[in-house]
Amino acid sequence: MATTNRPSPAKSMAVIHLGWQEYVLPVKDAAAIMAALESAERYDTKGFGDEKLHYVGGEAPNIRMQLLDEASYLQGKFAGPYVAEKTSD
Repeated sequence: MATTNRPSPAKSMAVIHLGWQEYVLPVKDAAAIMAALESAERYDTKGFGDEKLHYVGGEAPNIRMQLLDEASYLQGKFAGPYVAEKTSD
């Protein structure tokens, strides 16, 4: 029995790398995210309750974008989400 559940590929896909995570989306949307984040400032907090301090500024966001060809996108869609194999010690 043939499957009818086939992914419909978007021809222009990009991968956005945000820190340690990667996301696939259309190039147009990826470019919009890149434009929005180009003026972003880093935010961090230290401490708890009344001792909590907020920090804004410093290093630029760790973000980059690369184009993803249609063949790689389709291979990823057919493979599905990556699941790490459990190792027994």
